[in-house]
Amino acid sequence: MGDIFEDGDNDIEMMAKTAEKPGLPFNLRLKAWWEGYDTADLAQRWAAVHGGKSDPAAADESSEKRTVEPPKQVEADVPLRRPHMPWDERRVEIAELVWGEGYCGPGGPENVIAMSKLLALSPEMSMLVLGAELGGPARTLASHFGVWISGYEGEKELAEAGMAISERKGMAKKAPIIRYDFEELEPFERRFDRVLSKEYLFRLEDIEAVFKTVEESLKDDGLFLITNYVLADEPAGFDSEVRQWMQDEPQPVYMRTGDEVCQILKNSGFGIRVNEDITDHYQSLVRQTWAKAEDYIATLMKKGDSAKPYIDVLLKEAELWTKRGRLFEEGKLKVARILAHKKDAQRLMSDW
Repeated sequence: MGDIFEDGDNDIEMMAKTAEKPGLPFNLRLKAWWEGYDTADLAQRWAAVHGGKSDPAAADESSEKRTVEPPKQVEADVPLRRPHMPWDERRVEIAELVWGEGYCGPGGPENVIAMSKLLALSPEMSMLVLGAELGGPARTLASHFGVWISGYEGEKELAEAGMAISERKGMAKKAPIIRYDFEELEPFERRFDRVLSKEYLFRLEDIEAVFKTVEESLKDDGLFLITNYVLADEPAGFDSEVRQWMQDEPQPVYMRTGDEVCQILKNSGFGIRVNEDITDHYQSLVRQTWAKAEDYIATLMKKGDSAKPYIDVLLKEAELWTKRGRLFEEGKLKVARILAHKKDAQRLMSDW
């Protein structure tokens, strides 16, 4: 990567005010997270190189306190406390600032259109989107292909915000975003020609029940396109870094290998047409987006005195994505793209 201190001299003083570690600019914190550096150590090094723009004495004092402070006792029966990252107005605004209007993750309109060409969409078709989030992909596909979409989202705040965007854009009927309980699994309101789930299924505990519900709602020979976080292999499920990441995610995650997901699909009445690793492409999208971190900071600074809470949310998002990215880089997690098809009922009867 080269010396991490070579960059970041532009607008240093403004950037430093936004960093959790005194004097360490946001763009360097982001690099530190991504590359696995210790940010406390970098803060001290930054101060030494740049003539005391941060307070080395304070850093030393903080380090000393960390050394002498007795370790906290952890009780086995204390429930896990996940990072507090609700989908409130601030986080929604940050998500759209980073990923684009209506999006909560990598892969904007061009990427969604490209990946969905496997589905051969047309205006005569109806489509179900599982995990619609803010509805960006649903509206993109409805606008580009003319397909009628029903977007189902498990997070109440995301569903409400996504539906508000659809209404504002005049797409409340063409691409509604609907709150859906993935634990109760009520039948969907209609039968669909196509189904899409974009990096969402790893958040669901009982995907076999979800797949069976989807299968019942798909027309014969309907297609189901999935992109999903998966374990690289079975041993990765026992890896300490993977287990720690699972605990650090804001919402519970349930990890499986790509082959396990495919087998569950087969058990639910689907055949598999495509099962491929798209991790490198996914990572390139993430890197391209976070390379513009300074631009996001500059935009938020225009809020003046109210900027700080938004910047705090941005920092949390950056840390969330760099933790994921590190496991992708280490080959412990992968992003899989799977194209499944519903088997024709008559064909299944003949197989008996």
